[in-house]
Amino acid sequence: MGTQGETDQKTLAPDKVAEQLRRQKEIDDWLPITSSRNAKWWYAAFHNVTAMVGAGVLSLPYAMAQLGWGPGVVILILSWLITLYTLWQMVEMHEMVPGKRFDRYHELGQHAFGEKLGLYIVVPQQLIVEIGVDIVYMVTGGKSLQKVHYLLYAMPVFDMIETVLVTKLHFKPTTLLRFVTRNLYVAFTMFVAISFPFFGGLLGFFGGFAFAPTTYFLPCIMWLAVYKPKKFSLSWFANWICIILGLLLMILAPIGALRSIILQAKDYKFYS
Repeated sequence: MGTQGETDQKTLAPDKVAEQLRRQKEIDDWLPITSSRNAKWWYAAFHNVTAMVGAGVLSLPYAMAQLGWGPGVVILILSWLITLYTLWQMVEMHEMVPGKRFDRYHELGQHAFGEKLGLYIVVPQQLIVEIGVDIVYMVTGGKSLQKVHYLLYAMPVFDMIETVLVTKLHFKPTTLLRFVTRNLYVAFTMFVAISFPFFGGLLGFFGGFAFAPTTYFLPCIMWLAVYKPKKFSLSWFANWICIILGLLLMILAPIGALRSIILQAKDYKFYS
């Protein structure tokens, strides 16, 4: 009797694993981040132009007006070099584990810092950046709704929401679920944009705590944690320079944004 029971358990175990893998593949095929493996190079070019150039163009006039042509160009080039370097790091770490892809930012954080710590470090900062950018696009005017890159910044948020609904709350992955959750998200960002006319300043305030880490130095910390380059090597120096500059930005950006909010507070009107 005991031997028969153990045999049944051993037979059921592979079936259970296979069912879990089939279920996970079904969810991955439905979620937006992992739904397609057939993208072409022109898809990536389109996403890069609309997502990166869109946000950059909005900030160019303001950066030049505040810093002037000389310092403005220097800061923009320095920022470009750092973001290009951290982008290269993210690409290199995407498939650093044989047979596994880190398709989401928090998955890479979990690999570098641990299952729970990586999630707690990455997800809050990522949500502040992405939700904040979506709201700011609405604040900048009604024409922002015509910008296709709004959806690109929202896509990781959609993926997080839908992952929780399907894997944790056990909703069935359907088009109706996706339609409802995404429309509720857009309605939420629109409500916040209408309610808070100074949200652009708030984004600078809170974004300093999140944008600088996710873009400038969090990839560098992951790189140091995973690859452990030799101390005082070129890679070691490059990563620590990015970390220090990112920390300075994380400190100075909220201070500047708070000053801007205080100076313009008398002109703010809610629901204007």
